[in-house]
Amino acid sequence: RGRVENISIENMYASICPGTVDVKGNYCALIHIMSGLDMKNMVFRNIVREENNCYLPTIKIYANNTIDSLVVDGIHQTIADGNTVIPVESEADIKRLELKNIFGGECQFKGKIDKLITD
Repeated sequence: RGRVENISIENMYASICPGTVDVKGNYCALIHIMSGLDMKNMVFRNIVREENNCYLPTIKIYANNTIDSLVVDGIHQTIADGNTVIPVESEADIKRLELKNIFGGECQFKGKIDKLITD
């Protein structure tokens, strides 16, 4: 298993690239964390997504992961054509989850959450 600690992604403004003549497009979550990790502290803050191409989650955390502390503070989504996008979809087991200022969709958590803090 891999180990990760003290990851912080802040002040990100992005959308999924549909591709160009030379570059194949990307059709996956904007931020995705694959399986098999034990993570200490992870922070996502001030993530802005304007999307008109791919409607997969903004943040996707796959199963078979553990997270000691996950903070998600400030996801702002503007999605084209009335489509919806899940801001955070997680299958990980999380000891402490803090969610604040999530706009533009409903989060989905399928793993075990020991402590949930919301605004």
